[in-house]
Amino acid sequence: MIKKKNWQEVHGANYIASYARNSVEMWERFDSGVIDRELGYARSMGLNSVRVWLDSRPYRDNPGLMLNRIGKFLSLCEKHRLSVIPILFDSCGIEEKDLKDRGEDAHWGRWITNPGYDYLLPRHWDRLEKYVEDIIGVFLDDPCVLAWDVMNEPWCGKKPEKEEQKVVVHRFLEHFSELARSLNPDAPVTIGVTVLDRAEYVEDLVDLICFHSYETDPEKWKLLLKKANRYAELKGKPVLLTEWGYPAWGTVVSEGRLITDEDQSEFYEKIMPLLKESKIGWYLFDLIMGCSPFAHISVLKTDGDRRPSALVVEKYLEKKPVR
Repeated sequence: MIKKKNWQEVHGANYIASYARNSVEMWERFDSGVIDRELGYARSMGLNSVRVWLDSRPYRDNPGLMLNRIGKFLSLCEKHRLSVIPILFDSCGIEEKDLKDRGEDAHWGRWITNPGYDYLLPRHWDRLEKYVEDIIGVFLDDPCVLAWDVMNEPWCGKKPEKEEQKVVVHRFLEHFSELARSLNPDAPVTIGVTVLDRAEYVEDLVDLICFHSYETDPEKWKLLLKKANRYAELKGKPVLLTEWGYPAWGTVVSEGRLITDEDQSEFYEKIMPLLKESKIGWYLFDLIMGCSPFAHISVLKTDGDRRPSALVVEKYLEKKPVR
């Protein structure tokens, strides 16, 4: 288990169990055997942390069961010596109310926002406060919790340039960041923003700067990582790259075909040495192939076999895989 202040030693992956299409199914169909096995795969390739989506809907339907399952998950992480960043809310995906109307989109069709844009309004906060209070209240002393991520990519699908949307999202983030900190002042509060430039929208709300990058050009990666280190130093706060690893996001390649082993391993060979040099901690996106919309960019097959990209990661972590 890493110590909380050794941020540059964080080498993890985003995790959604292979049986789940989204965060609702992750917890409603909770399978401790599958999760135990897959967390073991993560540790065996040299990773020491996972970032995992929670969800307010399973909690709403059965609070006690949801808390019990989170506890089991954290126990399995402790077993495999993995720290955890739990994600309380998520702006990514389809609004639940639009799911039937829009049908299945190739990438986002099965991933659902939590709790959804309409539920960010203050009249819905009472229920969501109880969700946050119960989860953090029960697990605030858990040694595996590295930080609390209040919301993943808050403006995903929205435009912070639009004043109304910016205010709605920011007001929600401000309220729940303050709530999380009041409940667990010893654990850092963070918000995983889509790109580093959006960190300025939340920099006053967080203790830990977390950003994502799906940049494809290594030269731009070099500049980005230098900028991230300078930004962290300027703000006096640590920094983590909590999502990376899609070698074709936003390119022609990303439309219409799956990412091949060759695409992925070539990309990782270019980026891993830059990350190592930057000394910025990171999380791959994502760990295990399965049912989620992101399965094609995962680094491990469901039986634990490595895709070539995983072998690249192990090489730069100087970890001999445990078979």
